[in-house]
Amino acid sequence: MRADAVERRTRLLEAGREMFADLGYDVPLESIAERAGVGIATLYRNFPTRADLKVALMEDGLTRSRRTLEVLLGEVDADPGHALAQLSSMFVSLRLGALIPIIVRDIDVLPEHLIAERRANLVMVGEVIDRAKAKGVVREDLTALDFFAGLAMISRPQPALAADPMVAGTTSVTALTQRVLTIFLAGLRPDGKMLP
Repeated sequence: MRADAVERRTRLLEAGREMFADLGYDVPLESIAERAGVGIATLYRNFPTRADLKVALMEDGLTRSRRTLEVLLGEVDADPGHALAQLSSMFVSLRLGALIPIIVRDIDVLPEHLIAERRANLVMVGEVIDRAKAKGVVREDLTALDFFAGLAMISRPQPALAADPMVAGTTSVTALTQRVLTIFLAGLRPDGKMLP
């Protein structure tokens, strides 16, 4: 694939991730194309159906997750706090909380290889958590489900809350998400101290 075609496809995936996360799975595909700065024909050339876009988003997220997990498994023993913070930030950047319901709503039609990849990634997440536990960096009772549930809640869209004029200290969605993520990571520690 030519470099410009790869760049357009990447923009479509990012726009799809953002708009599915913010507006739901039924967002008009024309809006996704517009957000990506391409025509609708380019979207359909890359993703003939809405389901094709969803599957491509899942594949992209799994690939990015696996690459990050492979790096972090090499680093977790030396600096488990940093590894866990990096892992958390990666999942939040993928908009985990908003996209999981979209991904799993048609799980029976997802390609089996992607389901297998997701399971393999979840095993790797469990290993990062277990190795962080062994170093005494996270609570002994932390489960992978606790971890994902927290990140899913943090990565849900929060535009109204961030801009609520009745809340003192109104902030941006990005700043609010980062602040809540920092508090979440602190809560994972046995001593409650902030992770780096």
